[in-house]
Amino acid sequence: MIFVKVQKINRDILRAQYDRLFMQLAPARRMHVMQIKNQKAAEDSLAAGLLLQKVLAEVCNMSPEETVCLYGQNGKPYIDHCPDFHFNLSHSGDYVAIAYGDMELGMDLEVVRDYRPEILKRFCSENERKFVECAIQADRSANFFTLWTMKECYVKYTGEGLSKDFRAFEIDFESQRIKNTNENLWTIKKDDMVVSVCAKDVSRVKFEIVYRG
Repeated sequence: MIFVKVQKINRDILRAQYDRLFMQLAPARRMHVMQIKNQKAAEDSLAAGLLLQKVLAEVCNMSPEETVCLYGQNGKPYIDHCPDFHFNLSHSGDYVAIAYGDMELGMDLEVVRDYRPEILKRFCSENERKFVECAIQADRSANFFTLWTMKECYVKYTGEGLSKDFRAFEIDFESQRIKNTNENLWTIKKDDMVVSVCAKDVSRVKFEIVYRG
């Protein structure tokens, strides 16, 4: 089973309670947040860290002090002392999200906004460009970020991240798969965002969104 939890950040509440929330973070996450110069990026990292800790407390019965995030050979994160817990974090706009389960997975979240057409030419195949450009004008941005989250969640699944050439693989929109692989895709569009998950089995995905600070 794969669970996807999305939380919408209330920036006013987060900023008013920043110091208290910051001290609730695991020590390593605090160090990471302290190194981020951009205020919004630091807030996003803080919110994502708290969301991860909440899930780990529920699923693995772990305290923040026990939350040690390590990185595999390809840079993919995992939790020490909880080897069967697979997860990915993502944030965009005022949303943070976590996907977790008992199998390898990748997840990406993006807020739908104006996109740059040159990105399509640089990173996408002809069929993928058609998926965006052949849509009616009102649907093109949503289609672009659907495509982009699909590509992002795959490279996060493999652990290769943006180091992988996005033109080296292609999305099959009809079958919801990565072409010529055994990896499947699950996508949902909700409000102003798109979330995609990549895993061997996406037949059982439970999605939840929380509108609170």
